[in-house]
Amino acid sequence: MKRRFRALIRELLPLHGMADTDHVLIGREGGVERDFAALRSELLAALERAKAGKGDPPRRPRGK
Repeated sequence: MKRRFRALIRELLPLHGMADTDHVLIGREGGVERDFAALRSELLAALERAKAGKGDPPRRPRGK
């Protein structure tokens, strides 16, 4: 799964990623068997949602 994520990241983040932002990908069960083109389109859709502000809100810093 890690190799698949790396390949997708190399292809998509330069054009569709958000600058000065961490991108966290979480592999789920069955991800290795999933069609690579489907993973690509899902990641692209997730990046577009994040750019549109429809992703998770920023987390508050931990600490006191």
